[in-house]
This record gives sequence, C-alpha cells and structure tokens, in this order.
Amino acid sequence: MEISAEAIKNLLDNSNNNSKNEFEIFFFILALSSSIVFSSILKFFYLRYWKTISDKENISSNFVLLTLIITIIIAVVKSSLALSLGLVGALSIVRFRTPIKDPEELIFLFICIALGLSLGAFQFVYAGVGLLFIVLIIFVRSKSKNEKSQNNFFLTINENNFNIEMFLKKGSNFFDTIILKKFEKSDKEKEIIFNMSLKKNINFTDFEIFLKDNNIKNYTFYDQDNFFQN
Repeated sequence: MEISAEAIKNLLDNSNNNSKNEFEIFFFILALSSSIVFSSILKFFYLRYWKTISDKENISSNFVLLTLIITIIIAVVKSSLALSLGLVGALSIVRFRTPIKDPEELIFLFICIALGLSLGAFQFVYAGVGLLFIVLIIFVRSKSKNEKSQNNFFLTINENNFNIEMFLKKGSNFFDTIILKKFEKSDKEKEIIFNMSLKKNINFTDFEIFLKDNNIKNYTFYDQDNFFQN
C-alpha cells in the first residue's frame, strides 16, 4: 500500500503543529508561574523597603493579579493582529478613576504591567533581569533614605483656614526637613499632607504644642513605615 507524498506531508505538518502547541502550552504555564513569583518578589520589596503615605497592603494586594492578567492578555493577542487591534479598541474606552494619593503608586503599577508584557511575550530573561535591577534600586533607595532621614513621619492636616506659607514660616525652628506631598481642597474641607522630620532637639510633645498654639486641631501623625519605633 503506497502512501502519497501529500499524506506524508500532512502527517508531518500535524506532528509539527502538535509539538508547537505543546510548547506553547508549556511556555504559557511557565509565564503564568513566573508572573506569580516575580510579582510576589516585587510585593515583598515594596512592603519591606518602599516608604509611602498610601496603604501599602491594599495596593500591593493587586500586584499578582494585575501581572497575571497582563500576562494572559499578551499571550493571547501576541500572535493575532486582529486581537491586538481589538485590545487597543477595548482599552481606549477604559478610564482610570481611582484617586492616587501618592504618584509613586503608579510606578509599581507600571512595573507590574511591564512584567506582564515581558512574560506574556515569553521574554523570561528580560523580565528576570529587569526585575533584578528594579529590586536593587528599591533596596539602595531605601537604605540611602534611612541614612538621610531620622524620625521621619507624615502629618495630615484637615483645616479649612490652614495657611501653608504661614505654617512653614512659623515652624522653621521645628522642621529639619519638610515636603508637601498632597494638597486637596473642596467646598467643605481642605486636606494637606506633609512628609517631615523634626530637628534633634525637638520632640513630638513640643511639636503638638506648636500645632495647638497655631489653632491646628484636626491633624494626624502617619507612621506607616515605623519611623516612631526607630
């Protein structure tokens, strides 16, 4: 019984397609696993070494899921121009309305997106090397900040009649460093957030007396990064 050349060719093509599909599935599973591992590493360094006024636990809880979603999307659309164009059209109607307390939050969301893009395209080396550089930068940045800033904390003030310039002028004898992190004003209230450190000869009792003497009654010390325990 003779087997035609066309039949042999079809058999080989089917075999190649099956092997290709198996490799695609293997790399897809590897990409998903890597996205979980890489985003978890990013979450650890974010919680451990990054200093921010935001709720770090709440924000970092989205890292793994966001990276997984981007990985799946890129893995699906990377081989299809039609799906890629459809994705662009779908994303064009999405509007980001979540308020960002600290612009630095966006850095980590973009890192998760970058990891998802790399892993979804099966570029594992680029994703791994990129993540290595990122966590090294986070670590070095946190150590340099710790050396420069002692007794560092956040102060939130909710006063409609609060004058920033007057506050900075009167408090110059108390502050070692002070940075305005947020200013938000509405018809009913005004919210101001400072990142600051006090001079070595000033304690928090003295600072609270200064706040009360200047009719600042609604304020909060924010100690998410355990500066008070240092």
